[in-house]
Amino acid sequence: MTLFYRYFRSLIEAGFIYIATPPLYKIQRGKEILYAYSDEEKAKILGKDAERMPEIESAESEEIEEDEHEASDATRSTLHAKRSLKVSIQRYKGLGEM
Repeated sequence: MTLFYRYFRSLIEAGFIYIATPPLYKIQRGKEILYAYSDEEKAKILGKDAERMPEIESAESEEIEEDEHEASDATRSTLHAKRSLKVSIQRYKGLGEM
């Protein structure tokens, strides 16, 4: 972020900089794959189907990318939607001034 704040500040001010937020958990039930971005989402997913305990992994971004490339059309629809946070210049005001 420092690079963008110092040298490409206009990109932040224009709203073109986003931070990717990968999921924390990969939850797999048979061929169905779900991703949870927080502990609350994980609890909600697990609460839906408490009698069947799915396989839960801590999601690593490399594993997720590999899974997306290998996913069939049936599972592709259940893959997570990529989430990102928009960077606001207000958050970084005063950091670069010394």
